[in-house]
Amino acid sequence: MNTIPVIPGLSMPFFPMRPSHGVSISPINKATVIEQEAKKYFIQPKLNGDRAALLVQSGALHIQNRHGDWYRFGIKNGRQFLHLPDTTLLEGEVFESRFHPFEALVVDGESMLRECPSVRACEARRLCSLIGVEWLFESPTTGWVLHNFCRSKEWEGVVLKKLGSPYLPLGLATQHSSTWWKRKWA
Repeated sequence: MNTIPVIPGLSMPFFPMRPSHGVSISPINKATVIEQEAKKYFIQPKLNGDRAALLVQSGALHIQNRHGDWYRFGIKNGRQFLHLPDTTLLEGEVFESRFHPFEALVVDGESMLRECPSVRACEARRLCSLIGVEWLFESPTTGWVLHNFCRSKEWEGVVLKKLGSPYLPLGLATQHSSTWWKRKWA
């Protein structure tokens, strides 16, 4: 398989962080989950899409899936990402054939892997703003959870990312992170 060096120690494709499965969010506890978990975790909504990582390098886009292979489908908004600095790597979800990043892993050749998830997300949001890509991963409020709970096929639940934790590519496609937790709607 063809690999592409991104920065020293990281080549594409790789096995991205994969959340462990946490306790489902039930109608009874939905209002308090965000308030309780926000003390230890950076929380983002979980989009019901295909996980992907997108690299802009030397004027080309390289997109991989979560299985450590190349993404084989078209991305409608791919050209927008070509306006990002060279050697920028974003991780996100493909939903309705559009890539929506939730974290920046490398920007302009500089690693963000050791930054807190909130910092990586803030940078992804900034980059989306620069190129006109809609930002979908604002940290949810209790009101957001109440409104979106079981109402939309677009959202599966939330992902909790331990505050201060680095981004660590995994060794296997089936391996789960010890610092990311997926909490689906029950």
